[in-house]
Amino acid sequence: MSSTVTTEKPTGFRKASAQELPLRRGIGYVSSVGEPKLTNGGVTDDGEEKPQYVMCKVEITGINGSRNTSINLMWRPEWLDRNFNPDRAFDGLPESVQRSLEFVYRKNIGSRGDISNFAGLTGSEDAGNELAEAILSVENPADSEAVVEAIRTFLLDEQRTIGYTLKQRRTKTDEIDPETGKPVYVAEKQYDLDSFFYPTEKEIARLVKSAEKSNGRVVIDFDPELAF
Repeated sequence: MSSTVTTEKPTGFRKASAQELPLRRGIGYVSSVGEPKLTNGGVTDDGEEKPQYVMCKVEITGINGSRNTSINLMWRPEWLDRNFNPDRAFDGLPESVQRSLEFVYRKNIGSRGDISNFAGLTGSEDAGNELAEAILSVENPADSEAVVEAIRTFLLDEQRTIGYTLKQRRTKTDEIDPETGKPVYVAEKQYDLDSFFYPTEKEIARLVKSAEKSNGRVVIDFDPELAF
């Protein structure tokens, strides 16, 4: 039996996407860590209840010509237990819930070969491990305020240079692509923080070379010679 995708006609004029913007590499430092709050609930596209996460907003001040930005750190209290095993914890859950939990865990806490949001905000692998120890040492990981205070103390007591990549924001619309059945996204004029890099001399040199070969698709916002 074949199925057809039905879509509601958009009301009013269709909005055009903004012109394509390049990726931007910047350096900066953490300037503030907000208060913890719970993400909104709701249901997934499969009708399952969405997982809730603790979230706190971290503001980043750009330096040496780099843009200011921000990021929302997200986690669940059980992830901050030393015995938590992400390779097994999500087994048996509905697929859409499992995808959400795995994505948020890997993006924020970490996965092999990638720089997580927590580690990226510290500027180096060693400092990332130190922050992890500070968080894991919180007596009650369900006490979100205590966890955020540990994060805030670590990130603000010492100003560390961090490296980050900004990517053009794309906003989900109510329109459905009839060919894929998926929501249509439109490009905006703003940027969102996409990922982190450790701003070592070697890594910056590599990123500069990559940008030079990108035909303008990647921009280095800071002077590499003044990065240290």
